[in-house]
Amino acid sequence: MTYTTEQIARMIKEYQTNVRAVAKLRQEYIEDVCGANISQYGIEASMPKPQGQTSDPVLREVQRLMKQDSVIAKYEQKVLYIQNRWERVTNERQAMIFNQVLSGASFELISKTVGLTPQRIHQVINEIAELLKD
Repeated sequence: MTYTTEQIARMIKEYQTNVRAVAKLRQEYIEDVCGANISQYGIEASMPKPQGQTSDPVLREVQRLMKQDSVIAKYEQKVLYIQNRWERVTNERQAMIFNQVLSGASFELISKTVGLTPQRIHQVINEIAELLKD
């Protein structure tokens, strides 16, 4: 997929959040797939089911897991886009700023560490996004 410079800059800024989301969603997915589902029994099993939806709970669970799988894939795609291109950042100062942003540091903290203004950090991230653009 082709991304604009602005989209890439946003992916860089949201990188840590996306990594955490992938890890959390994968863990939930594994727990759902490997965990036991609670089945109905007794009087609840014989009660009428709501109309307008499929009444097969297994099918509905599979549909939910397939949707969750596509959400995970979307986050993974964004993370992999950055990971597959980060060797393009060769400037030492850009690499330092880039790694701090990917680690989740705030722009204010980075600006104090590097000695640049937060506005200049934004500009450097946009320059990096341009480097990562296909």
